[in-house]
Amino acid sequence: MTIMFMSEPPFLLSLVNTGSLTCSAKVTEGLLWYDHAMRPHPQLATAWTVAPDQKTYTFTLRQGVKWHDGQDFTSADVAASLAILKKFHPRGRSTFAHLAEVQTPDDNTVVLQLDAPIPYLIKGFAAAETPIIARHIYDGTDPFTNKNNSAPIGTGPFRFKEWARGEHVIYERNADYWDSPRPYLDQLVVKFIPDAASRSAALESGEVDLGYRTPVAYSDLDRLRTAGKLAFETKGYEYSNNVNGLEFNLDAPNLSKLPVRQAITHAVNREAICKTIYYGTFEPCAVPIAPLLAEYHDPEPSPYPFDIAKAEKLLDDAGYPRGAAAQDGKQQRIADLAYEAEMAHDVGACPQAETVTDRDVCLNDARVETYKNYNQFFGALREALIQSSPNDANALTLDGTEVVWEKYRVTACDALVKVYDIGTIKHPGSDEPSARTRCLITLTRSRMRDLKELYAPTL
Repeated sequence: MTIMFMSEPPFLLSLVNTGSLTCSAKVTEGLLWYDHAMRPHPQLATAWTVAPDQKTYTFTLRQGVKWHDGQDFTSADVAASLAILKKFHPRGRSTFAHLAEVQTPDDNTVVLQLDAPIPYLIKGFAAAETPIIARHIYDGTDPFTNKNNSAPIGTGPFRFKEWARGEHVIYERNADYWDSPRPYLDQLVVKFIPDAASRSAALESGEVDLGYRTPVAYSDLDRLRTAGKLAFETKGYEYSNNVNGLEFNLDAPNLSKLPVRQAITHAVNREAICKTIYYGTFEPCAVPIAPLLAEYHDPEPSPYPFDIAKAEKLLDDAGYPRGAAAQDGKQQRIADLAYEAEMAHDVGACPQAETVTDRDVCLNDARVETYKNYNQFFGALREALIQSSPNDANALTLDGTEVVWEKYRVTACDALVKVYDIGTIKHPGSDEPSARTRCLITLTRSRMRDLKELYAPTL
């Protein structure tokens, strides 16, 4: 079987990063796996109990499991894995923050002692999120630079064979897998195809058999559905689903004011974004936890519905009436600035718009064009960061200061232009490619923080 991903991960193991989830579980396993209702099932653990005070978890491990190098899987491997995940994994630091001690009374038993209850912890042991690694491979090494991250040895159904960077990964069937006769495939090939049109063509031609999440351009979905050659499945993402949101920099004087943040929130038309930008494949969500995680999701609608009149009044009351000078002396209403920055990603996108209506239409068109290139753009950026000189990136901490963040953003965009051909990506509404300028405008602080977290250790 051949599957495809939109971008190439920095590692093939999600032990110290969240960018490798799609590949990691092909080779490594977790203590548990979860069905579509997020109910836990045995994997490397065959049984588990949780104490009444929710502070002691006891796992009975599967016996007779071998690592791909022939060594036995034991409780010491689980203890070593959780220690690394707690210290280095971006989410593991939160998931296991209250993990006080891991006890291994024998080779087949693991006891987790917590210093406070963690209600969600039993949901946190999936292979991609909490991979169990071999202690004998990681002992005495730096988990960020260990070669096992790129050529993993696990207990899972497939063995790693080859990684041709920029092209594909090949896995072969593990003939000694504990869950025989699985796997039923002799070989698994993972291809990396950053261009959306090429992904559509690969699916239609039969070059690939399976795509992850929404592997084609949203604008291509209706055509592919109508053609009737492909099957579409929405299940299977319960454990890994996302909420797209707008986060505010509270250090900014204007955004530190609650009425201003409320006004911007009232000015976001979530329904329109889901319908037009995402072609009806998204649904509005008012909370950080997605609807598929029904046990934790709050289905109540947003307390800040789309209401331009209310946004206007909030800004008026906050001291930003339309046409009045802001405190920094600029004749620019904050709502207009936020709207244009979000919708256009380019201050020069709509030079011909003479009226508010013309501007709105132009900026909406620019937004659509920007999203058409979203995956291609960030795929190129990530590849550039991986290939570029590491000196600047490794020295930066992204500590929140404007100077540090701006320097890293410039470094990343210079690398993008230098090592990757993105001449086809143009400013919306402009004939000038200006890739570096578009990069600088498009990147947000939160996106750069994500990229630093995911890719700096590999540079």
